[in-house]
Parts: sequence; structure tokens; C-alpha cells
Amino acid sequence: MHPSDQHGAPFVCKIPSGAKLEFAPDHVRFIPNRLARMTGQSPEEAAISPQSAEILLCHRYWQERPNGWRVIVRAANGDERELAEAALLYLRARDVDTLARSISPATNLPVRVVIRRTTLHGPVEETPWTPPAARTRILMPIAISAVVLPFVGGILTGWFSPSPGIVIVVGLALWLCLMLALYAAARTDRKKFPLLYSLTTLVTFSATYAVCFVVTSYLAHPH
Repeated sequence: MHPSDQHGAPFVCKIPSGAKLEFAPDHVRFIPNRLARMTGQSPEEAAISPQSAEILLCHRYWQERPNGWRVIVRAANGDERELAEAALLYLRARDVDTLARSISPATNLPVRVVIRRTTLHGPVEETPWTPPAARTRILMPIAISAVVLPFVGGILTGWFSPSPGIVIVVGLALWLCLMLALYAAARTDRKKFPLLYSLTTLVTFSATYAVCFVVTSYLAHPH
């Protein structure tokens, strides 16, 4: 995220997707990235008036699934103007921290960071947002490894084409190392990370590893 540092200018942040958020005493503006503008998405703007009470940075959830961030200008009577509703705006924790610290000086309004969960049944639930725990951040490289490791292992063993026993031992060793890393770093509820756990099951890992081995071995050592 790159904030504007021009004195007296609106606070402008460019987020990782290339979109921009602009905050000024009289308005909040969301500017989609170039690709979104080419497909017809227009900039959105919400006026800040004497009736405006606060600005919300809102992380939306639908059926417990993340559904992007919104910027909401909220009036004292509860009326809201929501920006980036169609953009599925995603912010990193450090982006949220930068925005939370910088919006108030630019708009003269207080800022709250919240999570809103919407389900098929029941009202919208709003809770304060808190930065992700260190354990959750550690899970990201493990999740990437869960996707990459069986492909890399299968390709390498297929290229060198060792004996069948070594192929099996290498595959089991890679899977065991991944499971130990997951257990040590996560030890968390499976419901929070169902995809990660499904990728690390022995059946899924072995199937991916075996397919990569067979294909690479056939291409590298044709008979």
C-alpha cells in the first residue's frame, strides 16, 4: 500500500490489486484498477457531510467465507454508504493498520475496523476486527507447500527415475514432513482451514505425487 505524502492533499492509498482509495474531508472515493475500469466498473464516491458520524473498514463474510473489504461512511442515524461492494476488495493486515491510522486525520471522522458476517438465516453479526494471529500467518507458507510439494517431489523422482522402493520412501517422507510442520505450526480447528487439511491427506498427496512421477518419468525416459 502506497499512501500519498503530499501535504494538504487527500490521503490516497494504492492497494495491491492496483485500485485506489482516496479520503478527504468532504468525500471518500474508491477507484477500481485499470482492468476493472476497462470492463466497465466505475469509480464510486460517498460524500462526507455534517451528518456523517464515522468511517468503517468492514471485512465482509458470507456463510463464514471471506467476501472482501468495504469502506462504509456511516451517518449518526445509522444510514450507510458502502464503497467497493462490487470489487471484492482485499486488504492485508498492514494495509488495514495503515488505513486505520491515516483516515481520521484526512476526514476528521473516527474510524472503526469491523467484521460483518452474513448467513442465510439470522441478522448480520458485527464484531471488532483483530489482526490475524501469528499462527494463522505461519499457515500460509505451509498451505503453499501443501500445493507445491507433491508436484515438485513427483517431478524430481520421475526425472531421476530411482527404484520403486525409493520413490515410495521419498513420497512418504515428504508427506510426513509436511504433516509434522502443519501439526507444529497450526494445531488449530480443522473447520477454519478445511482446504489446507484436504490437501495434506495421504490420499490426495499420494495421488498428485504419483501422477507427476509417472508423467515426468514417461517424458524424461521414454521406452
